[in-house]
Amino acid sequence: MHTFNKSFLAVLAASSLFAASAIADDHDTPKHKYWVGGSVLNFNADSDRPNDMNFYDEGLGLGLEAGIFINNKWSARIDIMKTESELYDLAPFDSVKANHVALDVLYALDDNGTYAYTGVRHSNPLYDMEEDYRSVGLGLGKYWEINDVVDFVTEVATHHDFGNDADDVTLKLGLVMKFGATTPTMQDSDSDGVMNTVDKCPSTLRGTSVDSIGCANDSDNDGVLNSLDKCPNTPKGDKVSASGCSMITQKELVVDLQVLFANDSSVIGNPDEAKYAEFADFMKRYKDAEAVIEGHTSAVGNANYNMSLSEKRALAVKTLLIEQYGVDASRISAVGYGETRLKDTANTEVAHTANRRVEGLVTVKVQVKI
Repeated sequence: MHTFNKSFLAVLAASSLFAASAIADDHDTPKHKYWVGGSVLNFNADSDRPNDMNFYDEGLGLGLEAGIFINNKWSARIDIMKTESELYDLAPFDSVKANHVALDVLYALDDNGTYAYTGVRHSNPLYDMEEDYRSVGLGLGKYWEINDVVDFVTEVATHHDFGNDADDVTLKLGLVMKFGATTPTMQDSDSDGVMNTVDKCPSTLRGTSVDSIGCANDSDNDGVLNSLDKCPNTPKGDKVSASGCSMITQKELVVDLQVLFANDSSVIGNPDEAKYAEFADFMKRYKDAEAVIEGHTSAVGNANYNMSLSEKRALAVKTLLIEQYGVDASRISAVGYGETRLKDTANTEVAHTANRRVEGLVTVKVQVKI
C-alpha cells in the first residue's frame, strides 16, 4: 500500500502542476467561469483483478460534477458518482454498490469542444469485505454545444487501479450547464483603436490611420499610408514619391514665330494670321515667359542700313503683339541683327527672301508629372 500511496500523491502533484502551467501559459479569458452537470456512467471492470474479492463485471452509475474554467485551454472538476456493478458468479454477492470521488484536470484539444483529461479517483465499495481503492484516469471527451450555456457531453476513459494492477473502462453521457459569464479582456496590442479579436493587421505602426479591420488607410490609393502621405488627394495614376506627392520634373517648352518681309520693308504683310494669336496665347499661359523678337535682313545693300531695317522689323512685330494681341510690353524685347545672321548665305533671290525675316522665340521651363 505504501507504493500505491506514493503513486497517488505523485498524480495529485502532477495535476497541480498542470493547473499552474495553464494559468501561467494561457491568459485568454473563457466565456464562463464555472459549470455543473449530471451524467450516466457505464462501468466495465477488468476481469483480471488479482484480489479474490474483486469479481466485478459491469455496471451503471449516476454522477454529479462541478468545474471551473481556468482559461480557454485548461479547466478542473470534481466528479461524484454512485455505481452498481454486477459480480461474476464466483463472487459471494450478486452486485456491489460503490461511491466514487474524482479530481480531474481537463485540456481543450481544439476550439470545437474536444478535450483530454487526467485525474485521480477514490472508490469506496459498500460492503465490509472490500477495501477502498484509488485509481488514475486518462480519457477523451467532447462537449456538444446545445446552446450558449448547455452542452451535451460524451466521454471515454480508462482507470488504472495501482493497488490491484487492474484497468477499468468507463463510458459517460451527460449534460453540463455553464454559468458565471465573463467579459473577455479586450486587447489592442498595436494601439490603433481596433481590438485584437478583429484586427487583421495587428502590427500597425503607432499613429497610423486604420480602417475597421485595423489595416492602414490609403485614401487616394497611391501606395503611401495616410500617416505618411503629404499629398492625400493625389490624382489617380500619378507616380508618387515616398511622401505621396506626384513626382514632377522640369521640361523646356519652346515656341517660335517666323515672319517674312518684302524687300526693303518693315511692314507686316498679314497681321491677322493665326500664328500671332498662338504666340500671344503661349505667353499669356506661361506668365514667367519672356520673348525676344529678332529682326534680320538679306545681305543686299548697306550693312548699316540693313541693321536699322532689321530693328524696325523687330519693333513692328513687337508692337503688333502688344497692341493687337494683348501681350505685356515688359515681357517682349526687340533686337535687330541686320545681315549678321543670314539664314541662307547663297546670293540668290530665294536666299534673299528667306533672310528678310523676323524670328520670335520663347523658352520656358515648366514642371510636369513624370
